Amino acid sequence: MNDPVPANARPPLEPTGIARGAGAALLIAVPAGVALRIVGADSESQGLLFLLVLVGFAWGGAVSAKTNPDRYLTQASAACLVAVVIFLVVGLVDRAVSGRSISVVSLSFTVLLAVSSGILGAELAERRRQRAATASDDGEHGA
Repeated sequence: MNDPVPANARPPLEPTGIARGAGAALLIAVPAGVALRIVGADSESQGLLFLLVLVGFAWGGAVSAKTNPDRYLTQASAACLVAVVIFLVVGLVDRAVSGRSISVVSLSFTVLLAVSSGILGAELAERRRQRAATASDDGEHGA
């Protein structure tokens, strides 16, 4: 296939952006995940807390995407992958200490949802950035 931009011409991923994005995701996802564990399976707020976990990963993707606009989706995916690994390690330690079983399917689904949420957050952030750039260009040329 003809790739419009050679792979060696693409800018590398920004490690500080990945760390910032992962940190931003964990800032929301870990407390929401702990609250999710505390409220238990019978709580009505369980769905809202899980949604808050996903919002945390989306925010982390958006934060990371801003650091590398040329590769914003890859940047966000890497940040969310780092964040979800840390998030799952915390969860696995909790499960091991409490003696609860660990489901590989559940872990895989969590990774899929977290990275997908990060990609969605990155896409929304990029669209917002492009709208802002278009609006500022229109302001310069409009009046």
